[in-house]
Amino acid sequence: MSASGTEHVVTRSIEIVMEPGGRRIRTARGALVVDAIRQAGVDMETPCDGRGRCYRCAIEASGALSPLSEIEEEARRLGLMGAGQRLACQVRSVGPTKIRVPEFALTGIAQIMADGTQIGHYSFEPNVRRVLLRLVPPSVSDDVADRERLERALADAGIRARCTLPILANLGQKLRGLQFHCAALLVGEEIIDIEAPDAAPVCGIAFDIGTTTVVAYLLDLLTGHELAVVSALNPQSRFGSDVISRITFAAEQSEGLRVLARTVRTLMNDLIKKACTKAKVGAQRIYEVSVVGNAAMQHLLLAIDPRSLALAPYVPTTTGSLNLRAASLGLNVHPNGGLFILPGLGGFVGADTMGVILATRFHVGQGAALAIDIGTNTEIVGREPDSGRLIALSTPAGPAFEGGRITSGCRGMIGAIQRVRLIDGKVGVETIGNANPVGICGSGLIDALAVMRQLGLLAASGRVLQGAEFLLVKEDRQQRKLGVTQKDVRELQLAKAAIATGIKMVLNEIGIAEKDLREILLAGAFGNFIDRANAQSIGLLPGIAIEKVRQVGNAAGQGAKLALVSKAARVEAEKVAREVRVLNLAQQAKFQDVFLESMAFN
Repeated sequence: MSASGTEHVVTRSIEIVMEPGGRRIRTARGALVVDAIRQAGVDMETPCDGRGRCYRCAIEASGALSPLSEIEEEARRLGLMGAGQRLACQVRSVGPTKIRVPEFALTGIAQIMADGTQIGHYSFEPNVRRVLLRLVPPSVSDDVADRERLERALADAGIRARCTLPILANLGQKLRGLQFHCAALLVGEEIIDIEAPDAAPVCGIAFDIGTTTVVAYLLDLLTGHELAVVSALNPQSRFGSDVISRITFAAEQSEGLRVLARTVRTLMNDLIKKACTKAKVGAQRIYEVSVVGNAAMQHLLLAIDPRSLALAPYVPTTTGSLNLRAASLGLNVHPNGGLFILPGLGGFVGADTMGVILATRFHVGQGAALAIDIGTNTEIVGREPDSGRLIALSTPAGPAFEGGRITSGCRGMIGAIQRVRLIDGKVGVETIGNANPVGICGSGLIDALAVMRQLGLLAASGRVLQGAEFLLVKEDRQQRKLGVTQKDVRELQLAKAAIATGIKMVLNEIGIAEKDLREILLAGAFGNFIDRANAQSIGLLPGIAIEKVRQVGNAAGQGAKLALVSKAARVEAEKVAREVRVLNLAQQAKFQDVFLESMAFN
């Protein structure tokens, strides 16, 4: 325990490298691998409750592992598990280990949070603190008021803090009921609760609010451990699939803005409940909420009129960070809990981009580089090779890469076609979870276009050369054909051109050619799962050496988590936000010419 009373847990740990992505997990020696995977943010499904009977948690594993259990030996005899596979619910890691998790289990993936006092390059110092105090009870010779007595004790511990009115309402009763031996809960410099010294845990929850999906990460703020990860589709999509259509709905409907705000807040409460249920934690033990999202999503969350975002010069109402009460949004956490919204950068480049920069330390890297967070709105950040200055922009890619407006399109769900390959001259498909195909998700669509180009079925102009459809599945369970039509190609072509144009504009601004890029970081769920070579072959990404294109997972969500566990990260976010230069894509002189040039599949 530190001098201020903040509690820490220190354990002996070992390292597990988890693929895809090379994520590194620190976990206790002898821990079940399934527990380590969940610690990393992967909500691995185990319908048999970890008894090794459903075989859903089969992974590839090598390194220092426990011997095969009887259940695993039986699974191998029955051919239910390959020679290089282990059941994550049965195998334990006893030393350095490497594992590969099936991609169908990665929909909730998050970057790894290290144990101990360091979170990446940021000090472990949450804005929420739990300070243990043993106050001297009042007496005739020491009749200092309860508030002053509490604040004085904190000051003696080197902590500057003040009581809020809700605390003052029953402070005297609480202190006496606890015989002046208590724990003070602080958010920033405010005392928000007084409780028994043995109460636990102390939690925070981080939200990444995307146009299409919302992800929530429940953290223990005494240790930095991730307790649960939950996600859901953003229900605002029924009012518009992209930010402009939602802004239009907010502006044109009399209660549009309130409806959109209420919709996402209701989802947040639902995710809070689900995360707490998974972690077996009461929601009132959540003392702070952090949020990242693009500029439009943050305006709609806060019920701030977003119309200025849709009108030149596209200026948001606010880009700075915000410290609010979670109760002001109706969030069901501790009644006095805080809400921190990370700073945005300007225009449509919001706090989610700031989260990516923080999580990847992009602002302190060396050499020319790009960070790209691909989604319905795609944010691109470029780093100048000499000065290290950052330049950012947002481009509206639309929902095509997430299956929207595509004939057989679907999100990344069980049964979605995620890979399309040429095998001995024949087209083969792979679905998420190896389930019967139900549609084609974004990574499968990229592959399909690349294969069509390889087979000579798709012209560089985007015209399908033979037939009206590239058939992938003749008949699914609903007796539907699954394939890519000419209309689908045009939708994808527009999305691909928007992203490629943004990349070219940023490169032009930092004054380098594609070949001079030191690295490209791909963030977001879609960016994490696409085949990088196929994305390059259709002109979506610059054609640099493939090893220079690195997939970094949900870095925006990691940035939201960093804001919960490190005040230093918040300070750095404020500094970086002031220094990034934001480009308005539509105002660039050569925008139309570059966009038309980027339509080609080459």
